[in-house]
Amino acid sequence: MPAGSATTDNFFNEQKEKSRGKTEIVINFLNIYLNIYLNIISNSKWGKDRDIYYIDLFSGPGVYKDGTCSTPIEIMNMLANMKNRVAANKVHFVFNDENQNFVNCLKENIINHIYYNSIIHKPIITHVRELL
Repeated sequence: MPAGSATTDNFFNEQKEKSRGKTEIVINFLNIYLNIYLNIISNSKWGKDRDIYYIDLFSGPGVYKDGTCSTPIEIMNMLANMKNRVAANKVHFVFNDENQNFVNCLKENIINHIYYNSIIHKPIITHVRELL
């Protein structure tokens, strides 16, 4: 495979059913976790000062070429609409992709998101090609 070419280059042209399913699972889990469970543990003596970290090692550009939002931007949308600001403010993001173009697009998409200025813990966006 030529340098700079990855198997994910065409992956973000349009969202496929499996990707849509992954995003729905993540969003549903985070909604439940942040709105219910985090409220419970935040009020306990051992969980009061604990935060949650969301790490996506293959995050992509945030938006498919067809305009559909992928998981990182959908998470931003979900947090922007959360009524529980205490829970939303406990979230730290780490987004990574091996494709530098995707990383650049994701940075731009996140910085331009309406929720970005409200985020207490600004997302960490990295370009790590090999994690081990």
